[in-house]
Amino acid sequence: MNIRDGNSRGSKKEIVGPSPNSNYLDEATGEEILLASVHGSPKSRYGAGMLYPQQEINLGEVTSDQNENIEDDNAGENQTAEDVEGEKRSRDFSGDGQDEEPVGMANQYLPSAMGCTIRFNSQEQDDKIELSILSAYYEKGKDKKPKKQVSKDGKVEVYLNNEGKTFDSDYWIRRPIRIEPLVFKSTRSS
Repeated sequence: MNIRDGNSRGSKKEIVGPSPNSNYLDEATGEEILLASVHGSPKSRYGAGMLYPQQEINLGEVTSDQNENIEDDNAGENQTAEDVEGEKRSRDFSGDGQDEEPVGMANQYLPSAMGCTIRFNSQEQDDKIELSILSAYYEKGKDKKPKKQVSKDGKVEVYLNNEGKTFDSDYWIRRPIRIEPLVFKSTRSS
């Protein structure tokens, strides 16, 4: 394996996935399990290559209604409207140049399709391309799974708190979708 191939595979695992941890695999299928408390949700774990149902709306950003609720909750009896507005401005301005309105992506549709452009060489006879599609979805588990840790002996074991109880977390299981390869053929026209 050369360095470029290793970097490419590592980047793909980190950005698109899957990047299974051998300690968090589904016993029945051997597929990746993501624990909310360890890996986050699939949406937060992987940054690219995700498609959503059609017309799925982005609800991940804070809306202006939520900002108003924060403002109302923080207003004390002795505060004036100017004090509350000043606190809101200082809370909203971080000074790092990233101070855009959080409403920008609210109510935007999430991606539900992807495209591919293929160019054939018109000089070749019976030119063809075979497209293999690898896909999966993550199904949220019905119960909870325990968090694991590495012990002082270097063994992976279920994490127990000071009271001897496990730390259970929501989880998602990766479910692959099997799609037969597609073959595109080019015929030469005279």
